[in-house]
Amino acid sequence: MAAASHRWYTLRKRPRAASPTMPTTEVPLLVQVVSGNPVTSAGVLLCLDTYDATALRRAHPVLARTVADVPWCDTAAAINDVCRWRAALPAAVGGRVSPKLLSLDDPALLARLMSLHAQGCDAVTDAVVQHLPPALRHLTVQHCRNLAAVASFTHLPALTSLDCSATKALDEGLGRLPPSLQELRMDSSMVGAPWMPAASFCHLHALRVLSWRKGYMSNAGVATLPPTLEVLDIAYRCSWYVDGTMSLAHLPRLRILRSRSSLIIDAMVAALPVCLEELDVAECYSLTPAVSLSRLRALRTLCASDTRIVATSLTSLPPSLVLLDVSRCKLLSPAATLPDLPALQELDASSTSVGNALVASLPPCLHTLHLTNCPNVTPAADVRHLAALRELQCSGTDLPPTAVAALRARGCFAPADPVLRAPSADVESLAALADGRLVTGYRDGELQILDPACGGAVVASGIRHAIAVVNPAVLPDGRRVAVATSFGPIQRIEVWDTHTTPPTRRMSVASESGVRALVVLSDGRLAFGCASGRIRLVDTGTVCDAPTPMSHTAAVTALVVFRDGTLASGSDDATVRVWNVGSATCMAVLTGHSDRIAALAVLASGHLASASNDRTVRLWDAATWTCYAVLSTNYRCVMVALPDGRLACSDPTSAIHVWDTHRCLPSCDGNAATGQRSVAGHCVSKVELKGHTDSVTTMALLPDGRLVSGGADGVIHMWCLPPPRADDAYR
Repeated sequence: MAAASHRWYTLRKRPRAASPTMPTTEVPLLVQVVSGNPVTSAGVLLCLDTYDATALRRAHPVLARTVADVPWCDTAAAINDVCRWRAALPAAVGGRVSPKLLSLDDPALLARLMSLHAQGCDAVTDAVVQHLPPALRHLTVQHCRNLAAVASFTHLPALTSLDCSATKALDEGLGRLPPSLQELRMDSSMVGAPWMPAASFCHLHALRVLSWRKGYMSNAGVATLPPTLEVLDIAYRCSWYVDGTMSLAHLPRLRILRSRSSLIIDAMVAALPVCLEELDVAECYSLTPAVSLSRLRALRTLCASDTRIVATSLTSLPPSLVLLDVSRCKLLSPAATLPDLPALQELDASSTSVGNALVASLPPCLHTLHLTNCPNVTPAADVRHLAALRELQCSGTDLPPTAVAALRARGCFAPADPVLRAPSADVESLAALADGRLVTGYRDGELQILDPACGGAVVASGIRHAIAVVNPAVLPDGRRVAVATSFGPIQRIEVWDTHTTPPTRRMSVASESGVRALVVLSDGRLAFGCASGRIRLVDTGTVCDAPTPMSHTAAVTALVVFRDGTLASGSDDATVRVWNVGSATCMAVLTGHSDRIAALAVLASGHLASASNDRTVRLWDAATWTCYAVLSTNYRCVMVALPDGRLACSDPTSAIHVWDTHRCLPSCDGNAATGQRSVAGHCVSKVELKGHTDSVTTMALLPDGRLVSGGADGVIHMWCLPPPRADDAYR
């Protein structure tokens, strides 16, 4: 609702009825709705956030007064100036301060707060915490580096939720926490350490949720956990010091236990309360293959990936199970089957040896199935009984294409197309020719041409010494390809004709330094970005290398061309620059990223997407060159903009995320200080493509619209994506 609310001002003005004593005036319809009826105004304001409040205040004095009286508690919109925020919204009871905030020293600005989100804000100190109002109920100070180990929260008697993870707070004990706490998130590695007194939770009588992602859990500490506890999350780097007697049997209300990568043992599992609904024991190698889960009759979610579970272990699974993850369980055999699981809806058995027997045992109610890289699933596997299946990830199996096509025809999301095995490992670059063939570059410096129609057979080779980190650029004729080459210290741009056998070099131009990015301009010229920070142009007809004044202060790492011929460049200097190529002038400098720009893409809407090593993708309005959305991704993202408006982003986690960017179109106002909305303010649909076993390093679009990706695993995957769905079925 809030994603569409920025269009409130488009409501047409309706003239007020004329009277003999009053001239005719026009009152905006929104003013009438919000200020004329307390029932409708309350409903409208519930749909808005403080981004919208900024625009409302400017629309009409009546609305400014109405907005000022609203007890806003918006923790999605970042506050960049607390003084202005408090002056504009004096009744606000909650908010999220920007990490860039310099000061929170005025206690008056914190008055009436009931919720404060200050993640990563260096302005938060022990003194600021001491000035927080006693009525505060929710506090997030995650990654606040200036909090000391002696920070105290006992003066907040109403505090029910505290997130102080990634800080020094509580390193010297838990006694500085108020007994009112119901939710606590911490990763104080010193508390509970073998050389320190055991952590004690005795005084936290109301504690329901404990997330301790880094630290030490001993028998003595576990014994102090209150019986009110419902969620225990120690699934990161929190070590269990077990001696065979540790037990959670004294937690009768425990519903969720996440103990990933811990030293949990069979005896602890056997003593878990029967009311447990979710159990995460992934990478718990201390569990034996004989571990039994049959007594957990309420268990709905089990994550046992990368454990020693075997085929016989599956027989102990309770019939209540709804989600099961046994991916990367190397001891599962092709004969493994599931017992009767009438409630099972999601199963991930990727990267295991399971085969057709497991597929045959799947319940008809299953709607999500991941079988990526399961080579024992053969063409004989029958999936026709899976009538409710809505998502199938089967890249790396031998399921027959006809079966996959039949699932797609009835609405199942089954993106995997045939897999091509690269002639050598570490696919570093890809480009699609007009005839559908692929130019593939490898880490050893060789480029080859593969034909997907022939199962990925090598149809041409001979281009060597290409810099693998630069994707080849296909020229407008669809047959010539430009590559960046390196012969020791000699750097060149070369153009090869791919329709000869072997390919023929048609042009070679020396470059001043290492080429880091390469793109074809709308007029057919080549633009390449250099390690020196300069952008140079090459005319492929005259072989003329034209120096330009276009440059960055560091290496140019990404280039992309807009439909009107405008050029955008990204750099190691963490900026994106927009260039008028004809005049070689800079039209805009886009700032906001905090690390090198890894990739650029022009969306179907005409807007720009930039991916950075700061783990974000920013979307920029091409009319104002302001950032209107931020998507979270992972390190070293590569991107491809799809013709239907979606954006494919790959990262080293081996997954590919496809975002529906139509769900986060730019607002006409946004945050007054930054001019952007975060993705949290929008309904963004995202699809995941799974199949690679190592980092995804490159992607390209085939002429038929399919997405192709290559990775460090030496595999090239082809993906067939269905159109975006309005009901977010594949979110």
